[in-house]
Amino acid sequence: MKRSLLLAGKGFCVGAADIVPGVSGGTVALILGIYPRLIAAIRAFDLELIRLAGGGRLAQAARHVDAPFLLCLGAGVAAALWFFTRVIGLPALLEHHPQPVYSVFFGLIGMSLFLLLRSLPALRPSDAAWVLGGALAGVALIFVAPMESPDNAWLLALGGALAACAMLLPGVSGAFVLLILNQYGQVLGAVGRLDLGVLAPFALGAVLGLAFASRVLAWCLHRFRRRTMLMMSGVVLGSLHALWPFRDAGPVEPEARLLGARPPPAWPERLDGEVFTSIALAAIAALAVLALDRLARAAARA
Repeated sequence: MKRSLLLAGKGFCVGAADIVPGVSGGTVALILGIYPRLIAAIRAFDLELIRLAGGGRLAQAARHVDAPFLLCLGAGVAAALWFFTRVIGLPALLEHHPQPVYSVFFGLIGMSLFLLLRSLPALRPSDAAWVLGGALAGVALIFVAPMESPDNAWLLALGGALAACAMLLPGVSGAFVLLILNQYGQVLGAVGRLDLGVLAPFALGAVLGLAFASRVLAWCLHRFRRRTMLMMSGVVLGSLHALWPFRDAGPVEPEARLLGARPPPAWPERLDGEVFTSIALAAIAALAVLALDRLARAAARA
């Protein structure tokens, strides 16, 4: 029971990290010492599992995927989702206080980008081409993403698949993927309302993303780790435009703001208390990511 509660507590921490853009659930899993076991359990969803389950050997199938570990961890993640949608409502904060919320997000993701690039030793001028390619992809992703939260099931499933893949990578945030796809408020709101019309296709995409796309991503990281990380860094860089907290003063309806329809980016017209508060929030968020990175490095060396 103690081990189960401890795993559920770790799952809560991982889930909380995955909800906040810029904080990687993979990084928190690494800090807590469960990252290798988590990756092994996810990769165990393979043809051998189908063979065992199809043959009626359910106990062996459960051991094959480390089911007790996943169930305890999943319970903690589910508790975090409930807490940050029903107790501390992130969707409501995003709707009514967009500038301070996006300031925190910008600080989190900006520092994450710095750490991603710092993790690559001896950056060379030729690396700029890969970063530029990723940045162009990030900018394109912003402009091709729907301006309103998508109702199409396949778009929700795609968002679930991409977010699930991102969540597996230390330093990359699944919530950030949802933000640039304009699905962040929609998905978190659906969790709070238990809206299966949104959650069902999203969850299906997440499962498929974990089962299949994560293997492709793992192959890319194994064969072309440097180029993959450079491209990912570029995507984050190009997508920061969508998270700039300061916007033109044009009116936007609260419902449209939650769906991602924000005025274009702009510099603050004057340096007032609200602007300084936003800058301070971004700085605090960046320092929090830096502290998490140092903890992860210490955990990796231990």
